[in-house]
Amino acid sequence: MVFGGVIWGATFSLAKLITEAGVHPFGLALLNSLIGAALLLIYGVIRHGGVPLGRDHVRVYFIAGTLGTALPSSVLFFSAAHMPAGILAIIVSLVPLMTYGLALMFGVERMQALRAAGTGLGFAAILMIVIPDAGLPDPSMAPWVLFALIAPLSYSVENVYIALRRPSGSNAFVLLGGMLGAASLILLPVVWVSDAWAPLDLLMALPPWWIPALSAINVIAYVIFIELIRMTGPLFAAQMGYVVTASGVLWGIVIFGEMHSAWVWAALAVMFAGIALVHPRRTGTR
Repeated sequence: MVFGGVIWGATFSLAKLITEAGVHPFGLALLNSLIGAALLLIYGVIRHGGVPLGRDHVRVYFIAGTLGTALPSSVLFFSAAHMPAGILAIIVSLVPLMTYGLALMFGVERMQALRAAGTGLGFAAILMIVIPDAGLPDPSMAPWVLFALIAPLSYSVENVYIALRRPSGSNAFVLLGGMLGAASLILLPVVWVSDAWAPLDLLMALPPWWIPALSAINVIAYVIFIELIRMTGPLFAAQMGYVVTASGVLWGIVIFGEMHSAWVWAALAVMFAGIALVHPRRTGTR
């Protein structure tokens, strides 16, 4: 969880670098999905003889691909150009709170005081960023903060959906390959209609590792995330978002020299307190 969270946190800064260089967010989301899908589908063919295309699998590919890739990636890439990478990373920490509420609604998780308190602390940390005047560097970013909230909500719905509908015995790499392939098919007409293609000359002008690194990190971290859902349930898997948040803030400082107020650092401390209160279920309690 920690390893996946640390590398995933770098994607906010990478996305900011790429979109600020002029790549359209929809175009970047499509490239990100296509590269990841190609890598994982080749793996699926070589190691598993192909990718399952039964009705249940295809349904999961498209629903999870929309909720976990096409929609949140587009939202985050649009938002990346309008706010600091660290603030964007902090918004993702709402995933555990939203996941917990949804998991309770669908009976995937039981009400537990410590877990509820832990996710509540995550919500309090977000308020510490958004409400004080010293939280956001510019008040005009507030609408983008609200827009960016679509991403953690989408991830949260996907968390519970995968926990409930993941095909029995499905391999995480193959499952993610199918999801990214489906996300690519969903994003293709969006990019076509909005004319959001990334020009070849622009792509050639970028450092050659930026977009491949973004895709590779997403693949590695996402496979870890899917396996966490399988092993520990959607709530604990969502705690990876806290690690993503902390590392995302640090990556923003390293890459962009972002400066944050005392409110931001206090919020991070509150988030770590929330992590300490949330533990995976013991074996045999599910």
